[in-house]
Amino acid sequence: MRTSELCDFEKALSEMNNNLSQIVFVFEQFFISNKDNISKHPEMLTTKKYSENKYASQFNVKLKDLNNQASLSLDYVFDSLFVFAYAQFEIYLKDVYLFVKDNINHDLSELPESRLYEVVLERLGIDTKNDIDNLFVSTFHYFKLRRNAIMHRDKSRRFQGALEYLIKGSFSKDPDKRKLFSDNQLNGKQLNAEWKKYVANLKSLGQKGYAVKTIDFAAKDISKVLLSDLFDVFNFYRLYAETIDEIIINKADRSKLLNFCKTKYDEFYPNVAGEDFESFSKKFGRISKIALNLTVEKHEAEKIYSGV
Repeated sequence: MRTSELCDFEKALSEMNNNLSQIVFVFEQFFISNKDNISKHPEMLTTKKYSENKYASQFNVKLKDLNNQASLSLDYVFDSLFVFAYAQFEIYLKDVYLFVKDNINHDLSELPESRLYEVVLERLGIDTKNDIDNLFVSTFHYFKLRRNAIMHRDKSRRFQGALEYLIKGSFSKDPDKRKLFSDNQLNGKQLNAEWKKYVANLKSLGQKGYAVKTIDFAAKDISKVLLSDLFDVFNFYRLYAETIDEIIINKADRSKLLNFCKTKYDEFYPNVAGEDFESFSKKFGRISKIALNLTVEKHEAEKIYSGV
């Protein structure tokens, strides 16, 4: 089972992935197509060479400098998408929390503006020590700290503070630094080792699944986000959201999930009074699959049909 909020989140990540792929394709194709122009006219300005481009006046550089400018632009795009992926994950957390509040636990209060991740998991009864693989929890903390560094620090000063402690592992024996992390936080080298084991385990089982494959969590030069880093980031958030979503669904009262599906059924089939059970059962089963990927048992459909 899964929530529609998870589906929306995965669609958002797929859109980001597709847009990123298009951006790097267009950049690469530009230099392939203009290789001769750049080499023959290195001092020519873009405003002259590409005067037919309606945006030419907004970008006036020598052709020989285009490669460096493109590199800077891609750095900006990669940084932005790293931050945006985190924002999309927070949107998912808010949305799935509201799903639970509206349909499963009406006693939940409104979310605060800060500590969203921690508050959502705490209020939904998700224990990061026992319910979630520490590898995922530790990886998320690394991504959160790195996202904060991108947003609040100059490129040259990203490797400092809690992120530096995590990458180097210097927090393990320092009580003051230790307070910044969970008891089981993995350091950079440990994250690398554990993800290597995770990927190897998937392979040995003949399974396909999302995983982090190329990011070097122990790297001290974090001034740039690499293209391969972003694909790992997208895959991690897919994996982590799926994990959280599964826990939420499994903890939910099944009768309330069925009632939610019945609400969706009533919205989709508003005028079906008097229909026979067989027709209802097929339609309700289909709606339940769409809404929550929930397989309805016959006795459950009978109860819903009879209004019990």
